[in-house]
Amino acid sequence: MVSDYGDPIGAALHAEAEEARAEMRAAGIACPSCGVNMADLPRDHRLVLDPGGIDWERAVKRPPSALCASGELVSLDGVSFETWQAAANVSLYDDFRARFDEVVSSEIIGTGPARFTGFLDVPGDA
Repeated sequence: MVSDYGDPIGAALHAEAEEARAEMRAAGIACPSCGVNMADLPRDHRLVLDPGGIDWERAVKRPPSALCASGELVSLDGVSFETWQAAANVSLYDDFRARFDEVVSSEIIGTGPARFTGFLDVPGDA
């Protein structure tokens, strides 16, 4: 395995990440919209929870629902607490990953032209 990553530290980090994903899969937390386990969600998943309410234009009550980029609109009306908990966990996880990606993009890679800031400055200084 060391040869796969070129160093023992990279191999250890990969093994630890796989172990964490295995724990997430075992917990059975899945997106209610597409059914994919939280450990296997794509980066652009973005589950959106709608608490429901009244649609004043049509004068009808909207049930709470969930929808992700690759799934279908699912009603959360009358579902179990575990389903609500899974939906909240998946939505929070998606939000965290989107915010983390935004920070990495702006703070490490940089937001200006090449040689502006962040990691792109490092190779030129060598």
